[in-house]
Amino acid sequence: MAYVDYDLWDGQDADLSWTAVAQLLERSQSRETDRVDAELDRIDQQLARRDRIHTEIVDELEWEIERYTAQLERLYRSTIGTQHGERTAIKDRLVRLQQDRREEQRRHWRDRQELERERRDLLRDLAAIEDEDLSELL
Repeated sequence: MAYVDYDLWDGQDADLSWTAVAQLLERSQSRETDRVDAELDRIDQQLARRDRIHTEIVDELEWEIERYTAQLERLYRSTIGTQHGERTAIKDRLVRLQQDRREEQRRHWRDRQELERERRDLLRDLAAIEDEDLSELL
């Protein structure tokens, strides 16, 4: 193995070229930036997907709540007094549906917060990568 006396090095040796080192560092930085950008895109897609799923679930719960509420209102307007048990069952179902809706809201909020935390971390990483001045390393 040949050792180089850097005091005498004129920068022309292709194997030890600072330009080659700088290019290697720039390619590495570019790959890291691409990786972080891809992760940010993935998080954006996940957020959009999860928002769509959340909307579908909440819409379905809202539809059921409206249907049971209308059914309960019809039972209250009816003159037949033997429907007390049916009204109680519908009220219980409405309470469960409302609890499910609240739980879905909480679950969605937590899920979004986790993805947003990941996004913030990646944005910090990206800023750090972009702030690195490779010329200082050389």
